[in-house]
Amino acid sequence: MAWHPGDQIVLRYRGDWGGDDLTWAMPVTVVHDSPEFIALFLAAGTTIKSPARADGSTIPRDLPFEERYTAVAGIRDGLWHSNHRLMLARPDAAHLVSLFWREEDWGFLDWYVDLQAPLQRTPIGFDSQDHVLDIVVGPDLRWRWKDEDEFADAQRIGRFSPGEAAAVRAEGEQVVDLIEAMAWPFNEGWPAWRPDPAWDIPKLPADWDCR
Repeated sequence: MAWHPGDQIVLRYRGDWGGDDLTWAMPVTVVHDSPEFIALFLAAGTTIKSPARADGSTIPRDLPFEERYTAVAGIRDGLWHSNHRLMLARPDAAHLVSLFWREEDWGFLDWYVDLQAPLQRTPIGFDSQDHVLDIVVGPDLRWRWKDEDEFADAQRIGRFSPGEAAAVRAEGEQVVDLIEAMAWPFNEGWPAWRPDPAWDIPKLPADWDCR
């Protein structure tokens, strides 16, 4: 089933810290959904679900990866703030490209590439799994790897097998080729994109944690 522009759905991540548990759940608005590409909008001010300790407290992002990995025991309410985010993905691609704008004035900040499992359709939206290694891409398309230390830690503690890690890195190298070739989506005017002003900020539905 294809979603339509303006539909409010849920983008979720499972198994980021082992097992199949939900680790993130974000209500988003569909911008585009076709066999060519998927585009989802996450507005500043959206209430999301994010990783938490057993007591429900936030897990600091600056904790070493292994400590965060062992600390996650559930998810909690959080607020997406400070920036607007547009997410672009080809069906079956093991990465997602995001654009970020400042919340207050829509000043374009940068592109960001999450290496992750291909989006899988669910009754309420899409699911994926984070692959730790990322790429930051400036407005001028200069790029750099991000979280290489965490990617190394994830391999050391068995989060990825050598073959899985090699596949993640190879996917990243393919994205680098796209960036340097100014291929889709970097060759289109996405930084000038704006959401329909009639769109409300979506909320998580009652069945946000369904299978």
